[in-house]
Amino acid sequence: MKGRRLDRLLTAVAAAAAATVLVLVLAAGGQTPAGPGSDTSGVGAYIPRQLVVLAKTPQADKDVKALANALGAVIQAEIPQGRLFLFVFSDDATAGNALLKIKKDNKESFDAWRNWKFSIPKPARPPKKTHAGAAAVVPVEPEHITSDPGYSAQWGLHRIKEPWSGNPLSTDKGIAILDTGVDYNHSDLSGKVVKCFDYIDWDTDPMDLNGHGTHCAGIAAAKAANATGIHGVSPNSKIYAYRVLDASGSGGYFGVTQAIYDAADNANVSILSMSFGGYLYSGSSAYTSLESAIKYARNTKGKICCVAAGNEFNWDLFYYVYYDWGYYPVPAWYPASFTVGASEYKDFRAYFSNYDVTYVLNYETFTISFVDIVAPGYDILSTLPYEQYGNYSGTSMAAPMAAGACARVWGLHPTYTATQVQNQLITTGKSVGPTKGFPSTEKRIDLMKALGKSQTGFQGIVLNAEGAYPLNGAKVEALVGTTVKTSTTTNKAGFFTLIGLTGGTTYTLRFSRAGYLTESYSAGAATANLIKDADASYNLVPIRTLTSTDKYYRIVLSWGSGQPGYDFYYMDGYTYFPYRWWRPAGMEANSYLYTPSGYTYGWWDTGSLAESPYVQFMHDSYFDRSAECHVIRTPESGTYQYAVCVEDEDYGWGMVKYSKGGTAYAAYPIVRIYKGNTLIKVINSSAATRVGTGTLYWSVFNLNAATGAVTVINKITDTKPFYF
Repeated sequence: MKGRRLDRLLTAVAAAAAATVLVLVLAAGGQTPAGPGSDTSGVGAYIPRQLVVLAKTPQADKDVKALANALGAVIQAEIPQGRLFLFVFSDDATAGNALLKIKKDNKESFDAWRNWKFSIPKPARPPKKTHAGAAAVVPVEPEHITSDPGYSAQWGLHRIKEPWSGNPLSTDKGIAILDTGVDYNHSDLSGKVVKCFDYIDWDTDPMDLNGHGTHCAGIAAAKAANATGIHGVSPNSKIYAYRVLDASGSGGYFGVTQAIYDAADNANVSILSMSFGGYLYSGSSAYTSLESAIKYARNTKGKICCVAAGNEFNWDLFYYVYYDWGYYPVPAWYPASFTVGASEYKDFRAYFSNYDVTYVLNYETFTISFVDIVAPGYDILSTLPYEQYGNYSGTSMAAPMAAGACARVWGLHPTYTATQVQNQLITTGKSVGPTKGFPSTEKRIDLMKALGKSQTGFQGIVLNAEGAYPLNGAKVEALVGTTVKTSTTTNKAGFFTLIGLTGGTTYTLRFSRAGYLTESYSAGAATANLIKDADASYNLVPIRTLTSTDKYYRIVLSWGSGQPGYDFYYMDGYTYFPYRWWRPAGMEANSYLYTPSGYTYGWWDTGSLAESPYVQFMHDSYFDRSAECHVIRTPESGTYQYAVCVEDEDYGWGMVKYSKGGTAYAAYPIVRIYKGNTLIKVINSSAATRVGTGTLYWSVFNLNAATGAVTVINKITDTKPFYF
């Protein structure tokens, strides 16, 4: 194996000899690196004039001052537990010469490396969809009203069943936020933040000048029942603020390492929340010294270290593991870390989240195993500096959610060890596996079960069918026959939870809202003591006023999830990346409507209802909610044709029904056709016929608008049915 890769490894040998670390990057909201080892600072970025020096022996520890004097350095700080020292020089050239001298003349007693920088990478965005003659499209998440975001807008809390977990306890454990600091003046955080230390300015004021740390703090422990803002997972927990990253999201290795030791030694801290990470060379002093800090916190001091898994969707991992370069993500990779991956609304893996997997590529087996648990980390609402609120996405958001859950469990069971707390969350979590985009089955936090509570019912999300945004205030009823057993309304995130039902009884769910058509779906049988996740796409169609000419045909396409989508645009040609566009559990479908006058409407040509031919494509599902819709206002005479595409060149992925190769999971999208305000046809791809070896195009139906007749085709083929 290594012989075959030798030619690819030689280029790295010189770099590995000179530096033992790649740039560490913060797993920030909606952020991933552009490629292996890349970030905003560049590979090998460090703080000039500074070296981290390791005293290898007790005697070297005593001799470190003499070494500093001989090299012309000032010792700015030290970490006694790790025998680490921060040397500062008058200029960077002197620091570089000192590094070489230590490695050459003092290597028996000391090791040294640059004070590598942690950096926030560029925002994670999917590649722009482009088409000849069309403007690029980047989907935008609908914004919540930040002046009154409310508890009901926090879908992640509802997904982990926090509202049914009992009242938070005053004994819930303290949480350290190691990040860009915390805005301790924010009304949702004030009075509960303990200002610990700022390792950027080396003072005791850890004010957040970036926003990321404040966002994480709010997720973990924002106040509850204060008539404003949001609700943290563990609202009675104290927040201990350690600022290790500056306003640009950049900070030094030494400061991060010292903060871990200091938080571990803080008797009031039980959980460390660390939403940063990157890649270090295994076996290097930098790698083992940081691991020693995590081990000290976890094994010596008995703390839980909740760490973000990272947002590279395994891009870097596949690259480094395949080529045996020896770089691993830290601190997520360390066994002592409680590493957290990210999920989205329907418990699919968020497309950016790193994950566990065992796969065979070119007759070699590769195993990646470091994620311990999963929590919501997509479009998460939380606090921001200056009394603001906002939505971020990232494993950065999942880690403090897990930290808050740890605090709640530990508060209820104060005699538990850190291992018992972690195991309680894992054993009671919901299994999410290959059909949800996690190749190796993980557990998604279920706080209600972890705290020993139970309910029987259903939970899901309701969307506006034409815009695919969450629908607030929709009435949801659970019926047995024609009898309503219970009802609720959707919250600001579009979520509903029906409880108090009877296990083993089969229910129908009925959805209604003023201005929308009423819809009914079979929910199946309720399971006793379980809130089942009703993962179907519940879409309500707006009522439109009909006239003699305006017939308003609506064609609504929906499926399980638009995530995870692998970034085929960059990855499909790389040997080391094992997944191709047709293999994810989620699907990105692109729907097209071909009019009698010869126009095709879809994401790259959306049309308009204000001008002929009066057709509009209403919503693009690309890295967004899994629903698309076409509206025909005034139909032409002749035949309309409708098809769905999952071709990679069309920025689609997954499969409708049939696998192109390897492991794949069918999404089974459904099309619902309305004439005016009446549902006239439902077409399910699970009943589709395959033509030859077709996997790319789903020809769904033809519509004679004059008569309203729908001719069902329901075939999957590799032949494009019309131009798009």
